[in-house]
Amino acid sequence: MRIAILSTRTRRYHQNSRLLEAAEALGHRPFLLHPNQILPVTLGGSSPSLPGTLNAEVVIPRIGATIDEVELAAVYHLERLGTPILNGFQRLSLARDKYLSLRLLSEHGIPVPKSCLIAHPSQLPEAVRFVGGYPLIMKTPRGRQGTDIYLVQEDSFARYLLARPPRPGLGLLVQEFLQEVETEGDVRVIVLGGRPAAWMRRIPRKGEFRANVHLRGRGVPWNPTPVWLDVACQAVEVLGLSMAGVDLVSRQGDPMVLEVNTNPGFREMERVTGIDVARQIIEFAVQWTTGERPK
Repeated sequence: MRIAILSTRTRRYHQNSRLLEAAEALGHRPFLLHPNQILPVTLGGSSPSLPGTLNAEVVIPRIGATIDEVELAAVYHLERLGTPILNGFQRLSLARDKYLSLRLLSEHGIPVPKSCLIAHPSQLPEAVRFVGGYPLIMKTPRGRQGTDIYLVQEDSFARYLLARPPRPGLGLLVQEFLQEVETEGDVRVIVLGGRPAAWMRRIPRKGEFRANVHLRGRGVPWNPTPVWLDVACQAVEVLGLSMAGVDLVSRQGDPMVLEVNTNPGFREMERVTGIDVARQIIEFAVQWTTGERPK
């Protein structure tokens, strides 16, 4: 099967390299597909198409929360051509926004942190009261690898961020500060086709409130109770995703969803668990495309 890895990065990027290797080992014909190879799409003349060399039987998008409008346009174009693509246009459009994702999860009864989306200093006092006061978290609705997330201790810094937002026009997400993340870390569950594929706990480095591996957090083995895996799978189902990474934290022993990532890194996951996540992603993509029941 011709499998396209939709990514803005090269084969040297670890996740891309692992997916290509896994696909080749399974006898498929994988290739990297950059969004720029898909665009420009011309309208008003002949029917839009793709060069024959780019035609794929399934596309695995490796573009996450920071996906921009041009990349979304490339995904939309592929879908309109009838190309099977995991986590398609509408799902990526919703899931890339942390506020919209949390709102939908909360609407379906899935525990999430107390959160507010604000865009003006006049909205700050009410948001601060709702999340329980300082310290609190402020973050951009779109971001990855722990970037543009701030631990805010006082009103002056919160107003500074509102006056100079990291990503103008998106507003800022205000959330309660969860002490559990700083002391216990969080957990990451990779879900494929509604089933948990791999999981680990992530421990932040000393003095850091974020457990992201890219911020020198480290993964450790984790033995969850079934309810944690069930909540992760429910979150992915609510967002309509076929594959995702779910970050959860404990609140009084019960799981709460911090966010859902459509493009989860899995290098540390493979190291910690010994599970071949790349192979599982490829196998799932093939089964999803052919209509076979994933094993």
